[in-house]
Amino acid sequence: MMLMFFLVVAISSWSLGICRSPIGPSLEYDDRKVCPNALDVVLVIDDSGSISHEEFNSIRQLLLDYTKQFGSATSTETTGIRMGAVLFNDRSSRLWSLSANYNRQMYEKEIGGIKHRGGGTSTWAGLQNARSVFEDPIGGDRKDIPNIIVLLTDGGSIEQGQHNQDRTIATANLLKKDGYRIVVVAIGKAYTDPEFKKEVYAVASSKSDVFEVNFKNLASHSVNLAFTVCPEPKDEGKVCTFQPRDVVFVVDQSLSIDTGEFNKMKKFMSDVVTQLPVRKDQVRIGMVKFAGDSGNRNVPTWPQDHIKVEFDLDDSFIQAEILKKIQNVKQNYGSDDETLTHMALQLTRRELLKPIRGARIGEHVRGNKVLQVVIVFTDGESTYPSYTLKEAKLLQDTGARVIGIGISSDGARISKKEIDGIASEPKNRNAFYDVTFDNLGEIKDNLIQEVCVMNK
Repeated sequence: MMLMFFLVVAISSWSLGICRSPIGPSLEYDDRKVCPNALDVVLVIDDSGSISHEEFNSIRQLLLDYTKQFGSATSTETTGIRMGAVLFNDRSSRLWSLSANYNRQMYEKEIGGIKHRGGGTSTWAGLQNARSVFEDPIGGDRKDIPNIIVLLTDGGSIEQGQHNQDRTIATANLLKKDGYRIVVVAIGKAYTDPEFKKEVYAVASSKSDVFEVNFKNLASHSVNLAFTVCPEPKDEGKVCTFQPRDVVFVVDQSLSIDTGEFNKMKKFMSDVVTQLPVRKDQVRIGMVKFAGDSGNRNVPTWPQDHIKVEFDLDDSFIQAEILKKIQNVKQNYGSDDETLTHMALQLTRRELLKPIRGARIGEHVRGNKVLQVVIVFTDGESTYPSYTLKEAKLLQDTGARVIGIGISSDGARISKKEIDGIASEPKNRNAFYDVTFDNLGEIKDNLIQEVCVMNK
């Protein structure tokens, strides 16, 4: 039986008017990179009278933002995303069918032209009509391609002035019996209307398939919404699936590390990234590098090139591009033989681990909390160890997990006390001491495991 998916997005009419841009910043994704699997999608759009024209414009904008995750290329029989749509109030009508000839720009034009009419809320009719779109012998769904229905509604089912949840639930149960998965994102009203909440959880395939959000925090859930419809990727050979992480490499580039050793660190980081599912909704990668400078070390400024953010967590969500960025990192020794580790930790905390640079502080993706991991590479004791320990504690206090890797040509310069101070608890899992540039690869599997299993 074909695997089929439903996404039900429940939107309360009273809350839609709060924000003109319902899901925050526009989502610019490419399905060939972010959602590589082919999908057949049908939008089921609530056109009931409880939604004002302004609120319907907000729904229209939500759909436009949603379609921006799609690639611009026209789909084939085995690739890309195809999308149809139905509208429902007292009845349900088809807006357009699944088509092999549509691309994202054409979908955006169709969505922009949807007219709001008003009426009742016959949700069951919208769901049933969506099934007919998929089953249409002409322009229906593709063989062995997941089918997804995106249902947008402002509340519980109402027909001729009477609640009609039973018919909607019965329709959903038949769909689930036939192998469809139903995911419900309930926005706003599920918090205040027990009947609507009951309907939401009865329609969904399981409790984990329900997302209760409101417009005040909807922007923080925009990635969840965009990726819920995408089948979880099969990352062959990858770990951390599905464990969303913001991973920051903090890399020592001081004068005591020669070019060959620096390149070995770059190769190690590339080997780690190769094993991680780099995606916007899964693992993001950023980097800070540091050395020495003859300026004032006690002020919150960071010398350009010597101590800098090499790339942000949202610079790229494509693994090949991250690997290229690591390969292109240039070593800048600084102006003197110092190791200003404390300033690199401060820069990571104050600058890189911020939403404006792609950090997902406090966010959840598909029910999993996004965790921040900072991996610090250093070849010896810092020039100002007391400052380093202070900044490490401040960084740990943000909730980030800090992993310290002491690395040198012979292990002689490593300060166990400082690596312990940099690393989060427990030290036996977050502090690596006996590491040389030649055996660095031996800790790769352990490091990746720690990044993925952390549950702070």
